[in-house]
Amino acid sequence: MAGDVFDVFWKANQKNVKLLLEEVKTSVSVRRSKTGDWLFFSFMIVILLTVLVGSIFITLSLLSWLTHWIFAK
Repeated sequence: MAGDVFDVFWKANQKNVKLLLEEVKTSVSVRRSKTGDWLFFSFMIVILLTVLVGSIFITLSLLSWLTHWIFAK
């Protein structure tokens, strides 16, 4: 923790933060969302939803099989 406090006041660190903030200001004003960004975002959402639905389906299938196996005897 003491090292983190020391880093906050280190001159080089302050210069790096200043440079980083300047870069963020310029890149935010220049960069706009593009069609490719939205396609990538949509693709990732579809993949995550597929994994979610697949894992729910597998879980329910296993529980169904397990209950059938236990109570069928």
